[in-house]
Amino acid sequence: MDIDTQWQQIKEMWTSTCSEVLGKKKYQQKDWISADTLNKVQVRKEKKGAINNSRTRAAKATAQEEYTEANRAVKNSVKTDKANFIEDLAKEAEDASAQGNMKQLYEITRKLAGKYKRTDRPIKDKNGNVLK
Repeated sequence: MDIDTQWQQIKEMWTSTCSEVLGKKKYQQKDWISADTLNKVQVRKEKKGAINNSRTRAAKATAQEEYTEANRAVKNSVKTDKANFIEDLAKEAEDASAQGNMKQLYEITRKLAGKYKRTDRPIKDKNGNVLK
């Protein structure tokens, strides 16, 4: 048996087993994005599909203009949502500081800094159970 075929078999075995046990990676939505913004994102996706499905240049141009407006609306909405989220965190930090709750103040500061990196995360299967 050739080494390349052995490698392909081992690779196929690992990928199939991992996909069965672990499943696909789930995308986690940012907690500060509102439902209204998510609806605008969906509308923008539909407008993008209209651009791709348009057959004439005139139809494509009008679809592109609609997409540009929808894209601008999404960006403005995301910017507003993030500003509101940061403002709420700042108010929570002020309250924690006034109460002398340094743990909560430190956690909020780490969130605002955005440099938090979790090192050791357990591997979970499709159902969310931790593998041992």
